Amino acid sequence: TNIPLGLNFAVAGTGYTSGAVLFDPTVPLDNAKIKINGSIFGYARSMKFGRMSGKLAVIVPFAWLSGSADFKGQRMYREVAGFGDTRVGLSVNFIGAPAMSLAGFKDYKQKLVVGASVWAYLPLSQYDPDRLVNIGTNRFAFKSELGVSKKFGGLFLETSLGVTVYTTNHDYYQNKTMLQMPVYFVQGHVIYTFKKGIWLALDGTYYWGGSTVIN
Repeated sequence: TNIPLGLNFAVAGTGYTSGAVLFDPTVPLDNAKIKINGSIFGYARSMKFGRMSGKLAVIVPFAWLSGSADFKGQRMYREVAGFGDTRVGLSVNFIGAPAMSLAGFKDYKQKLVVGASVWAYLPLSQYDPDRLVNIGTNRFAFKSELGVSKKFGGLFLETSLGVTVYTTNHDYYQNKTMLQMPVYFVQGHVIYTFKKGIWLALDGTYYWGGSTVIN
């Protein structure tokens, strides 16, 4: 989405998850039950890249996690709180969304917009190599995405294709190494906008890849 230059955004959110956990098949945990209270805090600013518009964003998550699971026949418990992996993202629109000031933006009419983004996940978070369940991942990850948005009156059709790649965690549980294959994804959005800033959206995402290798 194109936005005027020089705007600053403060971002905050919270979420709660409870229930059974589907761990990676390489993790020998059974009958897991977990509760997670998570929050995110972030900052974003719209910027100019030549004649193109874009934005730079930083997101810092924080989570409180508690749960239990069976490990080799013994019931184990875990409670932990801490920061998650910090995310830094850069996005640029290179077709259909020129860099514009707030004064000139009132005359902008979207048609076809094509853009791309790159996110880096930094392992600046809570991590204990003696535990199987952690908030942080102890590895870098990089997510790139290419997106297209087309406007038809009040209707927006959007789609994007992307991939996330991971570095190796050399300090995995009990001095092991863990390598994860890239995760690919495609998503689509059908959005209809009403007056006064209200919209209705139907969204879908499909993932594939992401298998892991221990040692």
